[in-house]
Amino acid sequence: MLALVRPSLAQVAAPAAPAVLPSAPAASEGLVPERLERLHARLTQFVDDGDVAGLVSMIVRHGKVVDVHTAGFRDREQRQPMTRDTIFRIYSMSKIV
Repeated sequence: MLALVRPSLAQVAAPAAPAVLPSAPAASEGLVPERLERLHARLTQFVDDGDVAGLVSMIVRHGKVVDVHTAGFRDREQRQPMTRDTIFRIYSMSKIV
């Protein structure tokens, strides 16, 4: 006897749960905290100079989030600060890379 199994639409269309990367101290993954502070200062300078309204940077090393930095505003006029989970609309990825 042959049995046919038909998955429901919910089973087929359900997105996978987003992967959550573990975090670790930067030093434990070989990064020098003082150099990260220099990087943060430079990124913040882009905001201070008016080059960008705000930004978020993330460094992942060996599959672990070792640094996240935010600077500036997600809405400059309303003075809403940039947050780690701010969603960005990116039109041309090659310019960023």
